[in-house]
Amino acid sequence: MRIKLLPKILVLSLLTLVFAAQPVWAQDASIETMEEQPAVIQDVEGLRLQIVQHTQDPVTKEVRLDVVVYSQITSDRVQVVWQVNGVSRLLTPDTNSLTVAPDKSYVVSATILPQGFGTTQVLARVQAFQVDGTYISTATKTIGSLATQEVVPITTQYRVAQIVLFIRTFALVVLVLIIAIILTVLGFVQFKKILDRND
Repeated sequence: MRIKLLPKILVLSLLTLVFAAQPVWAQDASIETMEEQPAVIQDVEGLRLQIVQHTQDPVTKEVRLDVVVYSQITSDRVQVVWQVNGVSRLLTPDTNSLTVAPDKSYVVSATILPQGFGTTQVLARVQAFQVDGTYISTATKTIGSLATQEVVPITTQYRVAQIVLFIRTFALVVLVLIIAIILTVLGFVQFKKILDRND
């Protein structure tokens, strides 16, 4: 009796696994078709923020982000702290110090490297310490990436960078081949001259 039930239990277990995996497939597809997410900014009057994501490097797959700090205060004790959660890792220092003055802007950069398929949340936290209190502003950016480490959505700028890289690599290979052919021909000519002298 137990032996007869075994195939049914196996089929039931397989169906359970298939249905349980469906949300994962749906999530995977949503990342591949993911649009660029707008940054979430929570700032104060004295420290306005903007976060800028640059085109991914097609060779290293690194992505540079800038947080632009628009200051309306004076402070020589400002910290910019980067936090990265998800499938990417931070390649640059996570803490930077600034001295700010009113009506001026400052740019602090961070570089991340996607490690695979999924999403990454990058948070820039700016804290300014003054005698009368502390100013805190944050900027958060969510970035999706594929198993190939490519950031989605894949932009026209990234495709152009890939084409430029391909052209450079192709030109270098052609140049090496031309030099190799020239050296081979020159070597053959010299060798033939030596043979002719011996004759």
